[in-house]
Amino acid sequence: MRFFLIALILLSCGCVSTGPSRVARYDMSQSATIEGQSSGLLLRSVEVRSPSWLATPLMQYRLDYATGSRREAYGEARWVAMPAELLERLLQRRLLADAAVIKAVGCTLRVELNELVQAFDAPGTSRALLEIRTSLHAPRGDMLLSRRTFSLSRPAGADASAGAAAISAASSQLSMDVAAWLSGLYRETPELALRCNAS
Repeated sequence: MRFFLIALILLSCGCVSTGPSRVARYDMSQSATIEGQSSGLLLRSVEVRSPSWLATPLMQYRLDYATGSRREAYGEARWVAMPAELLERLLQRRLLADAAVIKAVGCTLRVELNELVQAFDAPGTSRALLEIRTSLHAPRGDMLLSRRTFSLSRPAGADASAGAAAISAASSQLSMDVAAWLSGLYRETPELALRCNAS
């Protein structure tokens, strides 16, 4: 009887494993076909960085209707890698002809991941929030050529699965928006093409 009570206590506090992990793992780019597209500006590389609170594979959410800005994390849902790494891979696939080849010439696109969270406005109703700050740098001297902030919000359902799908869709849309921005720079300031083609 005593052994049974101890086992029951251990199970209730999660100290005993009862089987394989049930953690679901999500990728931001699995739900959409990403095709590379030329913006006219030659890019050598795309680099994505994130602040310390987003440098984790945990899927984060906020209960804005209850706890305001306090962040929580799902216990049984994870990204397959750090969000910055997943976003970098997606942007490389969209913007680079061959992300595996480091080009001898081309500008560098740096991206700061400022926000990635599922925010609940009410029980069962949430939004996927994604915000990045981009900066285009010249091949020589790392001179800043242009910068822009992108912010997206999409309906994200009531759970981690719906949130992951919404963030994946927002990430894909964001990659297209960045490509369109670079194409606009090329059309409006063609001298940037000459700067990015300089070795």
